[in-house]
Amino acid sequence: MGGTVAGGVPTTIKGIAFDQGYGIDRVLVSIDGGQHWQSARVDTDYGNFSFRPWDVRFTPERGRTYALQSLAVNRIGESQRFSARWNPGGYLRNAVETVTVKAI
Repeated sequence: MGGTVAGGVPTTIKGIAFDQGYGIDRVLVSIDGGQHWQSARVDTDYGNFSFRPWDVRFTPERGRTYALQSLAVNRIGESQRFSARWNPGGYLRNAVETVTVKAI
């Protein structure tokens, strides 16, 4: 369990996206473990290699559990994988993570 959020209250999900230098084009967010995706608001683009803050708002229903995921897509259409692919040095792990929260 990742934590709790207040049910019935608008909640902002935030993150930071970056890639290997092509630049982030968009970020998609799912609150149901990847069944449905919606676009997040992506902040200012400061160029290739820059971090792109993003956010999306939703109002969780009290008593419901959510599986939150985000998926970044760069300017050439590459996106994160759903499973990790490590390189020999232990770098470049770029997979979609899931954070579970319960609305109370």
